[in-house]
Amino acid sequence: MTVVGFLLPIALATLIGLAIYAHSKPIQSAVTQTTDPSGGVTATAPAEPPTAAEVATADQAILGYCDNDLRQDTSCTLVPNSNVTAPGFVESGLKLSGTFATDGASPVGLALAKGSGTSWSVIWVGQTCIPQDTATQNAVPSSLNICSS
Repeated sequence: MTVVGFLLPIALATLIGLAIYAHSKPIQSAVTQTTDPSGGVTATAPAEPPTAAEVATADQAILGYCDNDLRQDTSCTLVPNSNVTAPGFVESGLKLSGTFATDGASPVGLALAKGSGTSWSVIWVGQTCIPQDTATQNAVPSSLNICSS
């Protein structure tokens, strides 16, 4: 009985120490922070990149944009294996049957869609890189192809 009386407090102290240690470890996860107009910072749930189904939906939105919103004599195809994703964004390579208006020489460019789930909208179509003003307005992550100037 003396041995049990001696070991019981040590075992209990060890369990309490392990419980405190387990609860004091920081939790590491990617948390998105946004700043509201008053300057307050709000943390939201971890941001995940789009799923394969969401990428396919975004690509369909891009093709729909080409069919309905670009010049009527222009058709588009997606460049295979060109998708780059970030949480809430899909960037896809795009090939036009005509040429982009900016330089009139190249039929290859980029399209950027923003959204989630089954709701995606095209926010930019053009050549080479996403303009900084568009990127800033839409909080486009720097991992996507943003113009340097």
